[in-house]
Amino acid sequence: MIGKQGAVVVLLGLAIVTLVMSGCNSESAKAQRLIKGVLRSLGENDFARLEGLLSKKTLEIDGIDKQIQASLDFFQGKVVSYHYVGASAQTAWEFGRVLYMDAYPHLTEVKTDMGKTYDIRLYSYFVNRKDKSKEGLYDMEITCVDDGTSCELGEVSKIKIPGYESLD
Repeated sequence: MIGKQGAVVVLLGLAIVTLVMSGCNSESAKAQRLIKGVLRSLGENDFARLEGLLSKKTLEIDGIDKQIQASLDFFQGKVVSYHYVGASAQTAWEFGRVLYMDAYPHLTEVKTDMGKTYDIRLYSYFVNRKDKSKEGLYDMEITCVDDGTSCELGEVSKIKIPGYESLD
C-alpha cells in the first residue's frame, strides 16, 4: 500500500511525464509540418513557399534570394519517397511557459522522380521568446547522395570556410 505521500509523488511524477511528453508531441508535429513544407517547396520549385518557411532573421541575410533559388535549382524532381531519421529537438521552459523550442529534422534517402537521391538537414526555431525574428527555418543543408555535391541555405552558409565556395 502506498501512503498519501507516495500517492502525491506518483501523481506528481505522472504530471511531469505528461508535460514532457506533450512537449515532444508538439515538437514532432511541428517538425513534420516543416518537413512537408520544405519537400513540397523543393519538389514544386516554389520560391514563395520556401521563402515563407524561413525566419525573418534569415530573410535579412545578404543574398538570401540567391540561396533560395540555388536550393530550388539544385534539387531536381518531385519527391517520391524519403526516410525520416528523426529530429534532435529541445524545449526550454521558464516559469511554466516555453522559452525556446527548436528542432533539427534529418531526412535521408529523399528520392525524386528524376532518379536523384538526397540527404536533407533542417535547422529551425519553432519558438524563440527572446527574439521572435529567429522563429522559422534558419538553415537547410541538401546533399546529393549520387555525386556528393551539396547546397546550403541560411545562416550557416554565410560563414566562410576555406575550400568552401560561397553562393555570393
